[in-house]
Amino acid sequence: MYLCLDLGNTSGKVRIDFPEVPPLYYRPLTDEEIIMLIVQYQPSHIIYCDVRGTASDLIAQANTSAHVIPFTYQLPLPIKNSYQTPHTLGMDRLAAALGAWQHFPYQSSLIIDAGTCITYDFITSEGEFLGGLISPGLQMRCKAMHTQTAKLPLVEIKPSQSIPFVGRTTQEGLQSGVFHGLCAEIEGIIKRYSDIFGQFNIVLTGGDALFFEKTIKEINFVNENLVLDGLKAALDFNLTNKF
Repeated sequence: MYLCLDLGNTSGKVRIDFPEVPPLYYRPLTDEEIIMLIVQYQPSHIIYCDVRGTASDLIAQANTSAHVIPFTYQLPLPIKNSYQTPHTLGMDRLAAALGAWQHFPYQSSLIIDAGTCITYDFITSEGEFLGGLISPGLQMRCKAMHTQTAKLPLVEIKPSQSIPFVGRTTQEGLQSGVFHGLCAEIEGIIKRYSDIFGQFNIVLTGGDALFFEKTIKEINFVNENLVLDGLKAALDFNLTNKF
């Protein structure tokens, strides 16, 4: 049994794989819940992607005998990483690109990961990861306007909420600026990529994907587990090649 762990800035996500059955996904998870899942399932292999730097400690607390594989830029992969500073690359970005490659093999894809930050990453039809853009995420923008000013309130935006374009209160103005500004950013970046690369899949993932999946019409695939799927692909590739 295999366990894939995506440890993000705000929460953890886990994929569990047994032979010949569909995978199980768990999200969002606290550190304690992650440890409990490892203890419960006793996986033979664990692969993890960790932007916090605490995953190895969590796994150690589970006292597991699993073969543990960190997902790093040095791990052999079925795609080519052409990022010029691979040691500074957030590994969740590379894992998401690999996840997109698994769903759309030999097709170009733009991966939009809407999380704490929003990342835009491109993988070519030849399987070459090029990198992309990093931008403040939805909640970060709300917090920045509150903390960097004297009087602007901290506003909240919910996925099911209808945000008027013309805000008639300060709260609505902040919400509109964040949400519609971010939508305009996403649409503009998609347009710039299409000017450069032509046609490609537009893949949306991340904890805030629900905010944009119905608003950005160009998006043709939504998968909140894309990083986990990429981790499983990396594990399969390395098991086949015996590490």
